[in-house]
Amino acid sequence: IVNIPPSSYESTEMFKVHRNVLIIDVRPDNPNKVYKNVDQYAAPQVVFELAVTDMKMLDSFLVKYSPQMIEEMYAAEHRRIIKAFWNDRGVELMQRIQKQFGFELTISQEFEIAKMTDNFAWIRKEAKDFGIGVFVQTMPFKSKNQFEKQSIIDAMDTALKSNVPGPSPNSYMATERRWEIESRQTKVADYYATEVRGMWYVVNDFMGGPFVSYGFVSPDNKQFIILTAYTYSPRNTSSTPYAKRDHLMQVESICHSVKFPAE
Repeated sequence: IVNIPPSSYESTEMFKVHRNVLIIDVRPDNPNKVYKNVDQYAAPQVVFELAVTDMKMLDSFLVKYSPQMIEEMYAAEHRRIIKAFWNDRGVELMQRIQKQFGFELTISQEFEIAKMTDNFAWIRKEAKDFGIGVFVQTMPFKSKNQFEKQSIIDAMDTALKSNVPGPSPNSYMATERRWEIESRQTKVADYYATEVRGMWYVVNDFMGGPFVSYGFVSPDNKQFIILTAYTYSPRNTSSTPYAKRDHLMQVESICHSVKFPAE
């Protein structure tokens, strides 16, 4: 985050092309309005301007509009990462995913397929200090109950136990149910979805980290799809406090890149 006075912003092109911009304009003659511009000076970018009369009005606007502003800024970040992955895409990997599941994910060539079955795929990138990845699950769409948080978690745990072993004997990946697992209704790409966020761990071992899942239905209403992004960064320290967030954002963006070929 860079905080600058309005005069510097207006006079310096470098600041205008920043990824996301929030302009706070407090003057007695302002109209008390919020303005949004998408890709105004750069792409992807979202610019919000709060034109308010006083600090009390600013506080009320921040409370009212901050969820939308945060959502829009995250969406711009997803678009930025998807664009970067597309420029470095793994064509063969993406073709295998599309052939197997009938939809496209934009994935960097740095990723690989660790496992693939008829209704499950594990896509990952392993580095010295971290590991990130995406799980793809598909199943017949039978009921709206599949959108419920508990249904998504149960489906995840069933697939992870069968397909994602840990490093120790009888160990496997699972959702950490002793921590609060949050859920909300949102969109992944243009599809209505349930987002589930929480922690994962490895049963009978000591690994763990954050995850985010999206459950949604295919356009033909035949398949219920769960895309799960996760990260594992055991060596992150206080000197890199945002590493897990940034890593998760990368694989979260892969989920947001989902696209069916007919669209």
